[in-house]
Amino acid sequence: MSAVQYILESLVCCALFLALYKLVLEGRVSHRASCLYLVLTTALGVAIPIMELPLYPAETVYLEIPVVAAPEQLAVAVTVSDVSQPIDWSKLFGSVALVIYLVIAGFNLIRFLWRIYQIQHLRKQSRLTFYEAYTLAESVQVREPFSFWRTIFLNFSIQGVEREQIVAHEASHIRHHHTTERIIVEFVRCVVWFNPFVWIMGNMLIQVQEWEADSDVLSEGYDVQEYRKIIFRQLFGYNPDITCGLRSQITKKRFIMMTEFKKGKFSFLRLSMVLPMVAAMILAFGAVRAEAEVVLPQQSEDSQVDENKAEVYISADGKLLFNGQEVKKEQLLSQLQQAREKMGVAAILSIKADDDVPMGKINEIKEMAREANMLRVQYDVPKKLLKGLSSSSTNSAAEVISVTDYIMTSRNLLTLFVNARGKVLTTRPNGTQGVVEMGELKEIVKAFVDNSEHRDGKRQVKNPNYADFTWQTIPRDKGEVHYPVSNGVISIEAVKDVPAGRYMEIQNTILEAYAELREGLAQRSFHCSFASLKDNEKDYIVRAIPIRVSEVDRAKRPAAPQNM
Repeated sequence: MSAVQYILESLVCCALFLALYKLVLEGRVSHRASCLYLVLTTALGVAIPIMELPLYPAETVYLEIPVVAAPEQLAVAVTVSDVSQPIDWSKLFGSVALVIYLVIAGFNLIRFLWRIYQIQHLRKQSRLTFYEAYTLAESVQVREPFSFWRTIFLNFSIQGVEREQIVAHEASHIRHHHTTERIIVEFVRCVVWFNPFVWIMGNMLIQVQEWEADSDVLSEGYDVQEYRKIIFRQLFGYNPDITCGLRSQITKKRFIMMTEFKKGKFSFLRLSMVLPMVAAMILAFGAVRAEAEVVLPQQSEDSQVDENKAEVYISADGKLLFNGQEVKKEQLLSQLQQAREKMGVAAILSIKADDDVPMGKINEIKEMAREANMLRVQYDVPKKLLKGLSSSSTNSAAEVISVTDYIMTSRNLLTLFVNARGKVLTTRPNGTQGVVEMGELKEIVKAFVDNSEHRDGKRQVKNPNYADFTWQTIPRDKGEVHYPVSNGVISIEAVKDVPAGRYMEIQNTILEAYAELREGLAQRSFHCSFASLKDNEKDYIVRAIPIRVSEVDRAKRPAAPQNM
């Protein structure tokens, strides 16, 4: 959520809560109910816009696993550019606005704490008399009576009936915990000082608290006319700076409420209107969709096979199925060649395998596909491995790039060695090689790809052990954006005995890492999820964070370390 959006939504929430109070509740429900309403709605008005309650049903994202290209098909093309990063004025203005906000909020909080300190300091210098319900602090420094927490502050000169009524008034403040209510609202006002409705609601709370204390004093049997004279002489009670004093416009309303206030007959019905108001605001400003449900589209048994797609299935017991028909291993090459001739250059070979099938058997199928000139190969990942992948990937061969013919520096290549037991050896952030778990692998991939930061006024590499970047110009909306695109490539090197399920889990972990990086960029750039972007916006994210993965045949490379 952007700062402007939050400000607008908090203004709307607080304005509606204030309107409901003025039109429906003020002077028509009990004073206690009015106080609680003002405190709670002040807090809710600023809290609802930042809530992210998953109240709306999740959208279903149908995921297609990116095509894994064969080494002969593609090569990485990196264009070196000396384009300097342009000034982002929106970020600059946002930073200036943030500094101004923090300065004012900090000043308000410091001033608020200083006032509390002054009150506590005055208490220490006063003569204290302890009673069961409160403590009386008397001092010549107290000009107007007031109360704070469980302490009533009085001047020595106040005596007799006047003293009794003032103490009764302030004791009411203490009994109803008015200081706690004031502290909550005052803190909110310090933080969201830009919201005028919060300040108005705070003043309304002061007014209702005075009404409630006045009502308690008169209910004890004191004369209303005499009590009004005392108010004129002392002007006691809470003021906006949580100490003492009272303004004339509030005094006039107090006098009216002393004789004319009567709790309305339909006060319960009036208060019941608060719940639908809160619910509506939460649905409008504080609710989001539940986490997207990712589903791998699969064809039904009755559906026809994609005209440009052939499928090989390898069962755990070694059986081979080509487009649903069982074939011998020696027959598969000719079947692939026929499929290639029929489908042309757009031919895609989908390889499915049970989790226990060794990767060596899958690699044999890949070699047959290359021999048959079927260069576009993809795997079907089991659904259980897709848990947590929150954004879809495009089904484009350009997404996954082979690096067999690409000469690069070692820092731009993150090699994942996978042994027969499924252990993964790779380069850690500190530059050393070590065995990593799946949870670590995802974070390593993200750190390897997202390896740039602003430092010393320019974009620089964060970790010297991981990939560098190249400035590239990417179309976006009606213009172009210069973005630091990672030069990093991930290479998977697995021995032939690696279980297929483990291999697919590694691939899925890599996809999850890329998906989370794209989701983060989508939120920063467009303030919404990747799945909900428009096609041109998705294209910008995909170009900024391309998936670059290479599969290396272990038969053509030195053996991976086996002490993993």
